[in-house]
Amino acid sequence: MKLTVSEWNVKIFSKADVVPLVSRRCLKNETFLFQVFAEADEDFCGRIEINSSLKCECYRVEKVKGDYYLDKEKDDYYVYAKDDMYPELLIKTDEIALKKGETATLFFELPSSDKPAGKHVIRISAGGADAQFTLEVLPEKLCDADIILTNWFHYDGICNYYGLKPFSDEFYAKFSLFLAAYVKMGNNMILIPAFTPALDTEVGGERLTTQLVKIRKRGEDYNFDFSEFDKVIEICKEAGINYFELSHLFTQWGGKACPKIIATENGEEKKIFGWEVASTDEKYLEFLKQYFAALAPHLEKLGISEQTYMHLTDEPNKPDLDNYVRLSEFVKENNYGIKTLDAMSHYELAEKKAVTLPVVSMNSAEFDKFSGEDRMVYYCIGVDENYLTNRYFHMPLQRTEVLGMQLYDINAKGFLQWGFNFYNSFLSVKALNPYKETTADGHFCAGDSFIVYPGEKDVEYSLRYFAMLKAFEEYKLLKTLEGKFARDYVCGVLHDYGIKGIHDYPRSAEKHSAFVEKLKGLI
Repeated sequence: MKLTVSEWNVKIFSKADVVPLVSRRCLKNETFLFQVFAEADEDFCGRIEINSSLKCECYRVEKVKGDYYLDKEKDDYYVYAKDDMYPELLIKTDEIALKKGETATLFFELPSSDKPAGKHVIRISAGGADAQFTLEVLPEKLCDADIILTNWFHYDGICNYYGLKPFSDEFYAKFSLFLAAYVKMGNNMILIPAFTPALDTEVGGERLTTQLVKIRKRGEDYNFDFSEFDKVIEICKEAGINYFELSHLFTQWGGKACPKIIATENGEEKKIFGWEVASTDEKYLEFLKQYFAALAPHLEKLGISEQTYMHLTDEPNKPDLDNYVRLSEFVKENNYGIKTLDAMSHYELAEKKAVTLPVVSMNSAEFDKFSGEDRMVYYCIGVDENYLTNRYFHMPLQRTEVLGMQLYDINAKGFLQWGFNFYNSFLSVKALNPYKETTADGHFCAGDSFIVYPGEKDVEYSLRYFAMLKAFEEYKLLKTLEGKFARDYVCGVLHDYGIKGIHDYPRSAEKHSAFVEKLKGLI
């Protein structure tokens, strides 16, 4: 057996991809990652020994099929597997089994919990071989982030995969596991389904009902029960969530219709609004007025008014802008000052102050018109040209990791991505098994719609998950450095290295890791 320690931020298809690691530094509360490439010179099945004074988790890197790509080459910074099988899924293990001539990649995580300062030798052993490196833990800590980070959480994904009733005791047990993984990744805002999210749903179709606010209808009057809503909010707060985004009030891509809303009327539970009702219908607008009147004081009671945002509709297109502005004006006039945010690409909506906080697509033709500190940014399918960051299977991990430094450089208020655990087909026509289908049934690039897997006992991570985790930690690293110097100084360091905006950065895992080491040296 031969073991070689490698940098974490490379996808290892063969030994040629290994980037040797000898020594590194990390801060006390930083997550530290590395890989070990194993080559068997004879059959072996046995334990992986981790000799270290620091807590260390071991995962086996498994390949997953990702066979949908871009329509055409957008730039030259991708990795392609001839068999469409990509290093992706991380399976927790303490054993390794290889036949002679086989290889495997092991992934190691030293969690973010406080580590004792000083130099620590980490030795990995298996099959009579070992590999080691030295990690110096610095006495400083990463500061708390001042940025909003959200990755849309799909409650129906948990229910459909495990066969659970929404908001049952069994659901909450799984929800807590997914929520822990969600927060660990760095997310501090979460989508709350006050109503079943009107997202990625076929026109006329429905997603599983995951409506938290219970409604009783009597004639034209509505009574709102927030007890389940409150339960989810409390669980999220205890897990470390600081911000909340309430599900969309109107359907996606223009807001032409109503979301699915269930109410009890005359003792019967039924749908009272949906695709068949226009978003401007007077009965729906009256319903919203009563909802806002109940919601606003309730948010005050929960103490989350300032941390809560409300969605209108997602990604309004050019023909829908006038309708979007009308809906926005109605909401602003009636929602008692609850803040709003939406994903968008058109600067006209920011000019008209259609929402409190625009969330701008990183491939918007008008991206540079939006003021940095007054907007969040997002990416999804289609954000993949001119070296834009994203998290597809066939992108280098460093292309995903660089996001944190870019968010700092452009002074973004936050970041949004739409699929933490979207396990449905395109437009949610059916539920899928993400272990077998990674492209939403052939419509999205693999990696766009989810970043964690629904394990039998616990959530299972992907390599891309840790690339996002490190991206957000590197943002914190820059903020920590800013606390010692100043923002202009830190931006100067970034620019000298080659990071300028969202397109320009050194495209190299080795250079990126060396630069992170330099930043820690400055701290």
